[in-house]
Amino acid sequence: MCRATCSWLVAMISFFVNGQKILLENPEPETKLLDLLRKSPVHLTGTKQGCNVGGCGACTVMISKYYASTDEIRHWSVNACLLPVCSLDGLAVTTIEGIGNTQKLHPCQESIARSNGSQCGFCTPGMVMSMYTLLRNNPKPTETEMQLSLHGNLCRCTGYRPILDGFRSFCKDCSCSEKQEELKNYGNERFIIEPSQEVIFPPELKLQNSAMTSLLIQGSRTKWYRPITLNELLTIREQFPANSDNMIVAGNIGIGCDKLAKPSVLIAVSCVNELQVLEINEKGLLVGAAVTIGCLEEKLMKTMKSLPESKTKYFKALLDMLHWFANPQIKNVATIGGNIVNGCPGSDLIPVLIVAGTILNFASKGSFRETVMTASFHTKMSDTEILQSLIIPYSNEDIYVAGYKQAKRRYVATAIVNASMSVEIKRIGEACRVEDCKIMYGGMGHTVIMADKTQKMIIGREWNSYLLNEVYESLSSEINFSNDIEGGMVKYRQLLCLSFFYKFYLQVQMELGNSPPLGNEESALKDFKAVPAKGTQIYSKKSPQSLNDTIGQPVMHLSALEQATGEALYVDDIPSIDGEAYAGLVMSECAHARFKVDASGLKEIEDILGFVSVDDVPGSNTFGDDNFFADGVVTAVGQIIGIVVAKTKETAQRGARSVKIDYEKLPTILTIEEARKADSYFGAANEFNIGNISEGLKSSFHKLEGSIKIGGQKHFYFETCACLVIPRREHKEIELICSSQFLNRCHKSLSTCLAIPSNKVVARAKRIGGGFGGKLVRPSLLYAAIAVAANKFQVPVRIMLDREEDMQFVGSRSPFVGVYSVAFNDEGKLIALDVQLFSNGGSTLDFSKSVMETALVHLQNVYNVPNAHFSGRVCKTNIPSCTAMRAYGRPQAQLIMESIMTHVAHELGSDPVKIREINFINDGEKLVSGRRMEGSTLKRCWNALIEKCNYYKIKEEVDIFNKSNLWKKRGISVIPTCSRITPFGQATALVHVYTDGSVLVTHGGIEMGQGLHTKMAQVCARCLDIPINRIHVSETNIDKVPNSAPTGGSINNDIYGMAIKNACEQIMERLKPFKEDDDNWEKRINRAFAAGVNLSAQGFYHPPDAWEGTEKVSYCYYSFGVGFSMVEVDILTGNWKVVQTDILMDVGDSLNPAIDIGQIEGAFVQGMGLFTMEECSYLSDGSLYTDSPTTYKIPGCSDIPIEMNVTLLDNCPNKKAIFSSKAIGEPPLFLASSVFFAIRDAVKSAREEKGVTGYFEFFSPASTERIRLACEADQLNQ
Repeated sequence: MCRATCSWLVAMISFFVNGQKILLENPEPETKLLDLLRKSPVHLTGTKQGCNVGGCGACTVMISKYYASTDEIRHWSVNACLLPVCSLDGLAVTTIEGIGNTQKLHPCQESIARSNGSQCGFCTPGMVMSMYTLLRNNPKPTETEMQLSLHGNLCRCTGYRPILDGFRSFCKDCSCSEKQEELKNYGNERFIIEPSQEVIFPPELKLQNSAMTSLLIQGSRTKWYRPITLNELLTIREQFPANSDNMIVAGNIGIGCDKLAKPSVLIAVSCVNELQVLEINEKGLLVGAAVTIGCLEEKLMKTMKSLPESKTKYFKALLDMLHWFANPQIKNVATIGGNIVNGCPGSDLIPVLIVAGTILNFASKGSFRETVMTASFHTKMSDTEILQSLIIPYSNEDIYVAGYKQAKRRYVATAIVNASMSVEIKRIGEACRVEDCKIMYGGMGHTVIMADKTQKMIIGREWNSYLLNEVYESLSSEINFSNDIEGGMVKYRQLLCLSFFYKFYLQVQMELGNSPPLGNEESALKDFKAVPAKGTQIYSKKSPQSLNDTIGQPVMHLSALEQATGEALYVDDIPSIDGEAYAGLVMSECAHARFKVDASGLKEIEDILGFVSVDDVPGSNTFGDDNFFADGVVTAVGQIIGIVVAKTKETAQRGARSVKIDYEKLPTILTIEEARKADSYFGAANEFNIGNISEGLKSSFHKLEGSIKIGGQKHFYFETCACLVIPRREHKEIELICSSQFLNRCHKSLSTCLAIPSNKVVARAKRIGGGFGGKLVRPSLLYAAIAVAANKFQVPVRIMLDREEDMQFVGSRSPFVGVYSVAFNDEGKLIALDVQLFSNGGSTLDFSKSVMETALVHLQNVYNVPNAHFSGRVCKTNIPSCTAMRAYGRPQAQLIMESIMTHVAHELGSDPVKIREINFINDGEKLVSGRRMEGSTLKRCWNALIEKCNYYKIKEEVDIFNKSNLWKKRGISVIPTCSRITPFGQATALVHVYTDGSVLVTHGGIEMGQGLHTKMAQVCARCLDIPINRIHVSETNIDKVPNSAPTGGSINNDIYGMAIKNACEQIMERLKPFKEDDDNWEKRINRAFAAGVNLSAQGFYHPPDAWEGTEKVSYCYYSFGVGFSMVEVDILTGNWKVVQTDILMDVGDSLNPAIDIGQIEGAFVQGMGLFTMEECSYLSDGSLYTDSPTTYKIPGCSDIPIEMNVTLLDNCPNKKAIFSSKAIGEPPLFLASSVFFAIRDAVKSAREEKGVTGYFEFFSPASTERIRLACEADQLNQ
């Protein structure tokens, strides 16, 4: 018992969830709100587990609290994955289920559904709750406020535009009524919030919060103290001095995100009144250490409006940094004290606070002291002290201060470098002399850096351009980093330090009003802050064949409402089964090694069922060229060595951590370059030839050589790999419920490892929370391993991978290297092209052979190459196996081709648009793959887009802009794409018609957000000529539809649509004799049933044979599209924004334009990530560094084009697919390379302005580092 002089309560907490009171006695302090919500007896599964580090927003809920001092109720959006249950005492929690359901929708739910803002649906509840919370606090937000409120919510499917459109209807500056007539089917209604209908704050909590008491909770491994006075807090701190076992907690960000942190004592400080003070006094702004970042931000904004500008300069600098700092969910719980005391050098706030001369007030039992904040303040704290408060001082009119930050993504990303700088300047006549100077840098290394030498050099000098060169030289020598600094980027970071000072110099000059005017240098000061995104979506409306026909209409995703209300079920939402156990993975931590396992530590942990390894596999451990369990040797980090099975997830994972692996390391190969050097490949080279490549290269006047690299990409679907395996005691039957794109493969994997025939395995999937190819191959290995565990212990076993596990295990899109020689004539027409492709296949072949074949087929893109040699080799390395990913192989190959076209244009001094145009392939001309082009709509798409985006006018405007702006450059690009769509495999569908007229459809495809089930229901509705609401598409189940093709390659609409059509035609043929004048569907069904007619049919489809002359070829067609993008680049930092994007896509006769446009936008934004910001970084030991949203950045809602216009090409039916449609999921992705090439164009402009005119290699992704280094802007000192 604590020796504090206070009376500690019995360990009972009470709070409310959706109006229902929850009482918990001695809850485990380690338990998070997300765990409580999703488990029995609460079992509210609408709140999703996405990352467990507060980085994706899938777990967003609203927290409400009553403040007796002001008699107000405040609401916050928070991450349930980080919030400890013990911190909920006296609070009200509102989840997605608490605001509405499909019977009574909340406007937030309805708006996102009807605007087509939900695809896979896994992120949707979090999106809705962020918007809902904003509206509870601010019923009439602006569009900018709305967009900022979603910065903590990521989406991998939609591209964000429809989400923003849906929520825009609540904004006071909404322009919904001005939208084009073509969009009226997209749900542009204005939704009205009725405050009286919102969830009522429980009156009981008002009393509870008015009489808050101290609390002690005794967990099985951790104690939770909640003092309510400073004296209590100091007494506890004295008893439990600061160390890794005894930790203070407020927002739980640092502890919650650290998987290795297992403190035995947690001291919660959020209820200590003395730490909650937030007021203006004679010294400045007094801020209690437990004040949240969000409350501080709000106070700063209010204070700046009430005080003279001269006094609030430090406040403004801090507010500017807070604009880029974290997401709303983190800001709402993270505290200023935690940010300071943790001493994180990456903190965006610490440099500003130090520069401001912030005063820190420390307290310990019987002692108080204050000190001015320095870079090393945290090392001077005693282990019994706490930070009580801080004072951010006022500024004066002679002080000039600013803060800067550069990260991989503009918003919600850890700084690569951050900085704050201030000068105090006295005017002496016309001269401006520096009286004081402070320059602080953060984000680099283990501490913040003060440029002490440079500061001293500046003091006493005049603030003018003569000072700049000396400052650059001083900073260059003073800010040095070792090459092993975490995150690398040494040169880039050094350049950022100089760039930030240059920006600061210009800012001060502007504020001083010095002449001469800054001119085009002023462009350095313009930030790329969030601008509400907008756009248009245009398609031609099709006349329905009947009143029931919805083909060609923008039908809402059939599960959108369930997804928006949290009612849609995913694998881990399935309630627990009696006796169910959980699996914890023991994964390889070494890239290549022999190993031995010691699982003896499991004996010390209660509730462990046991350990599973290769020794427990009753059948074969080999599946393809891979193993279910590593057997004596590991060849990559993340391979499954064993499984710990326990009664709970927490115990299973704790058990897995206790298993010791002894490694004997072996030689490691990680990169394509290392593999080529070691001659490490999978099989021989794959080659395509056309014409005479050697003669073509010899005969041409112009010849170029070069290479390009394209990095990998993580799938980052939101639902990680998850399954539930249920063994049946009879006949060794087993059932698998899983998140997979390829049920047939999972089905076979279980049969293989358990040595049972396929007819005893059932595999099924209702829906999956995104896949993008990542759930085609790798998950089947995991699910089979879990089946071995379930078989061994004869209990149901469940698993849902943590984000880090999933990203290590599943692999990624293959990195590529292309080496080329190209020959062309004076016009730029291609004569010959020799390209060698090399991909990183990882440790096993997986789908890499198919990826390489697809890459070679698509390498020439839309161009005629009369003489060509294409070859490709898959490198064998020791990274996790690279696997299928959306459009696999195409984007890498086509980026190489478009880089070649760009190189040709540069060599001839031509516009790349012209070079591309003259090389377009025509129908009948031969492709390098041996086929002939047919059905091309390329020129229609190209010409229409050039005209639509007004390319030549914009090009002139960009030239004018670039001449007028020294440090901001714009670039433009138009990029075409061609995808060969080859339907493959068999497709089966079941259609059952019931006597009430309802119809049940089952097919082999997986619904993963692409709208497959919706389109299949539309196909069925047309074929049966019935309303779509009579049709239900069931889950995909291997015992209903066996031997199903994988859901991928954009073929599933084609093959399953045909199978459903075939089944429906059978039924309609049987119903012909029973059609009467009344034509009532239900009566007709019953007449047929009474006559003994079979009302069920199995449909089947297999792609027909195709011929070119006498040669049999694969059945295929081609999809075309063109994308235009204009970007603006900050030459000093590498930062960028997409000003405008226009896309024109040939989708044939669209089955559903709403879904098709959603696929185009989603693919484009995912492609933007591939080509600009998503980097897969591996450490030298082979482990993935970028294994969570903390280190791996996908585009957020403020990264998408500010204006994005999508048009579907009209009047282009495709006779080779269902109802003249075309595939859509993958083809648009490559159009995002228009952003990459527009960035390159902007960089080219910057280089040419500095006299650097030669061709330059520019690799993908175009990270801010690559952009900055390519700009040659390090010539600042000239």
